[in-house]
Amino acid sequence: MPARTQNQPEDDDLKITGKPAFQLKPSISLRETYTDNVTLLPSGAARSDFVTEVAPDLSASYIGPNAILWGNIGVSNYSYARDGKGGRTALRVNTNLKSQPVEHHLFIDANATVSEQSISSFGAQAPDSASLTGNRTEVRTFTLAPRLQGKIGSGAAWNLHASNTASSTDSAVVQRRNVSSWDGLLTTTGGRLGVGIGFIGNSTRISSASGHGADQVFGVLNFKPDVSLSLALRAGQSSDTYGTNRRSRASYGGDVVWRPQPSTDVRASYDRLSYGPRVTLDLNHRRPLSAFNIHYSEDVITSFTAPSQFDVPVSTVESLTSAGLSFLNAQNVVITPALTNSVRSAVTQYVQENGLPDTILTPLTTSGSGIYRSKRLDATGAFLGARNALTLKMFRARRTSAGSSDAVLNILDFLPVSLGAIDTASTIDQYGGNLSWQHTLTSLSNLTGRYTLTRSESTGATNVRSVTRVMDLTLHTRLSPHIAAELALRRATQDATTSDYTENALIGRVSLQY
Repeated sequence: MPARTQNQPEDDDLKITGKPAFQLKPSISLRETYTDNVTLLPSGAARSDFVTEVAPDLSASYIGPNAILWGNIGVSNYSYARDGKGGRTALRVNTNLKSQPVEHHLFIDANATVSEQSISSFGAQAPDSASLTGNRTEVRTFTLAPRLQGKIGSGAAWNLHASNTASSTDSAVVQRRNVSSWDGLLTTTGGRLGVGIGFIGNSTRISSASGHGADQVFGVLNFKPDVSLSLALRAGQSSDTYGTNRRSRASYGGDVVWRPQPSTDVRASYDRLSYGPRVTLDLNHRRPLSAFNIHYSEDVITSFTAPSQFDVPVSTVESLTSAGLSFLNAQNVVITPALTNSVRSAVTQYVQENGLPDTILTPLTTSGSGIYRSKRLDATGAFLGARNALTLKMFRARRTSAGSSDAVLNILDFLPVSLGAIDTASTIDQYGGNLSWQHTLTSLSNLTGRYTLTRSESTGATNVRSVTRVMDLTLHTRLSPHIAAELALRRATQDATTSDYTENALIGRVSLQY
């Protein structure tokens, strides 16, 4: 987690104009799926089935003078015509709260989610939630993040921030996790040159095992030569408990934020810490009809969940799908970086209401409970035409079990560079991407096509691999202001060390929103 080196108390305020408003949107959908491989087994054991899904859903939003609340809760009930078990039920929850109990000083963010996720990248990857597979579990997470900030006279500002995320699942394989982080900063304000002192730390506890974490104290020198460029240099002391013993060493690093024009920004951060480098790089560029994003990160983590290979960064979607933000824009809410959870919820609503495949919102999880050096590179582009929208995302990730060694990964070629003994280290490589195309047929209907490829490989004590491909084509139409329907074709294949399968499916869905 990069250190916060610049106070922006006014920019981070919750900015709301207009009258308070409350919206409640109940809905229900009926989906029928025919699949020739409902259990995602090899061809000799494949079994076809008809799956009926009934999914009531309730969305609510509240915009008040000091708070924004967005929530969605739904239950999917699946019935299998040829399965002796009769059916199953899946709960979906996504709630976000951003409040400002004390104006300009105290902020509280909270988020709670319940969703189904894949347990392992090397097991059968369900193309949608109707499939029956043991490689799936319900994941429950809750995050609470308070923040305090203020000013000292007219020449200094301070902030204190903490966050705690607790997660649990129904799987014995995926352990309970509790992740905490904290940081603080006191810095001078005004002028081109400023100084400050700060601290940053994090801790992860997995089930009943002892926790691991890192902390850093530093002094910072800020320099802002003009309105488009901000620089920060840090130096201090860092320590961690990722190895067998606590390590401590002098640390140094810095940040660069460059905005050459309103539609373009570049952010880079580097710190040399007791366990090695911590690096982040973000490049965002937006035009009226296109958006691009490149993100790179490198750090040590104590557990990981790989983001969905179908996920498109909110920063990209936000600039193209204004309809997805209608519930906020209608209330004249100024979108700031602090409203990311609300924006993500709006994107979720946009996906659901516009007939996009629900797998866009399904995470791909790789369970890990050790200490890993993680590297990830993502590149996303989105293009919007008069009748066509095209989104392309590519990613590559490597996670190397660090243990008590000082394993470091080369930023340029993704190859491990050993500063210690990592002969028995386990490495997971993932790469792939997805191409999504949406064509507007009429003002009430659209056609969406998608191709997704994900490859995962593990080397070390266990050598396994998995290659998953999904192709689908969906016709979505609105039958009335409150009723929508869609028809979809899908083909999914997986070539893996542990599981091979091919699945073809025909899906019909009708939804009613009150």
